[in-house]
Amino acid sequence: MVRHTETYVEGAPVTLIAQENRIGPTRGIVSTVSANGARYDRTDVERWIRINRVVFKTEKIDVCVDTRSIWEIPSLITYAKTLDCRLSIRTDCSFPPDDLQRQKNAGAFELHLAPTPAHIANIDTWLQAASAVGLRVRLTLPMSELSTQELADTAKLYKDSGVTVVVVSTHDPLWRSDGAILPDGIPAFVDALSAEGIECSLVNIPFCAVPESLWPCVLNESQFYNDHQGYVRESLDMFLQVHPKGRIVAKKALAIWLGRYTLMANPIDEKILPWLLEHPWLRARVIA
Repeated sequence: MVRHTETYVEGAPVTLIAQENRIGPTRGIVSTVSANGARYDRTDVERWIRINRVVFKTEKIDVCVDTRSIWEIPSLITYAKTLDCRLSIRTDCSFPPDDLQRQKNAGAFELHLAPTPAHIANIDTWLQAASAVGLRVRLTLPMSELSTQELADTAKLYKDSGVTVVVVSTHDPLWRSDGAILPDGIPAFVDALSAEGIECSLVNIPFCAVPESLWPCVLNESQFYNDHQGYVRESLDMFLQVHPKGRIVAKKALAIWLGRYTLMANPIDEKILPWLLEHPWLRARVIA
């Protein structure tokens, strides 16, 4: 719902617009691999899932995978079920889909396709594979790679492929963009998605860049952390701290976090944790 409030600034009338009645996020995010491609130990990923479920109260969690770690999803799903939590597969589409039926049978909640600008051409292959096994899809599209011509024909394709949510974003937790011009076809694209029953969000796009009719779709920082399509803030903050780190730092940081939140805060651990996350190589002896 959009609320308009009339006020005055330096004697001139101004209309303030506020977004209301959003359903808050219940989704967390973890990863099986670091930003540099190092695989985290499964026990560490399980710790990460437990922190999200027990501490951050996330009911659903996106698990970022690569071509090797996607095979760990069934065992992680089994673990998450003991915590009454649903796992979704999140991929940057940098590798071809393989045996999604196995992931679906294991209980994967959904597939989140969030391609980097370099891999957006692989979306169709993933959509076909997901559609073949009946796995529903959330789709995050980098705005820098969209064109008006492509937008005109994709809404029906997404519907037929099992897409339930489309997010158009200028950047994403796993990649950054230098910015882009909003395609002229975005309003028509959002309307076409809506007609097909697909929810659409415009993330990190200024309100002034879109017509007022699309303002309910816009998610900047304050809206993103209060909308069901966003991530729980604490979960995303932890992800952004852990994901750039290697296996050793992640292992120790996650163990300290889990102890802090489920047992008791250890004063020594509390001093070590900032060193691990901010200047790990300056404290190499401590890490070892």
